[in-house]
Formats: sequence, C-alpha cells, structure tokens
Amino acid sequence: MHPHDWAAHQHHKSPLYANLIAHVTYHPGARPATLPACAHCVALAPLLAGIPAFSFDEIDVTLYPHAVFPPAPRTARR
Repeated sequence: MHPHDWAAHQHHKSPLYANLIAHVTYHPGARPATLPACAHCVALAPLLAGIPAFSFDEIDVTLYPHAVFPPAPRTARR
C-alpha cells in the first residue's frame, strides 16, 4: 500500500527480495532506504487517478493473498 511498508514487512531482511526490480505501491512516498539500488519505485494512485472507472474503494483487500499466511513457510519459486 505504502512505500514504507517495505521496511514494516521486513522485506529488506529476506533474500527472496534481493533481486527485486520493481517496488509497486498504491500510494506514492519516499523511496525506502533499504530498497535494492536497482529497484524502480512505482506508485499506482497517480496513474489510476486518470481512469474514471477505477475506484480503490471497490478493491476487497481481504482477498490479498498475504492477508492470511499459509501454514507452511513460503519458499522462492524458480
């Protein structure tokens, strides 16, 4: 949702994110200091503001795949 969620979710401590190329958030904000240097930051809110049919309020965030963590640890997929 927000750029600062990168640190709040501790992604910077996970090797799964070491080769990240894009950090996509809804809200714009300051680039996280621990984001990999090669990663691009993309905020969707300014882009979606020009689409009258889009409404953030219509998104059901409870369907977000990480709203409920799986019982087993996640592993990197190749």
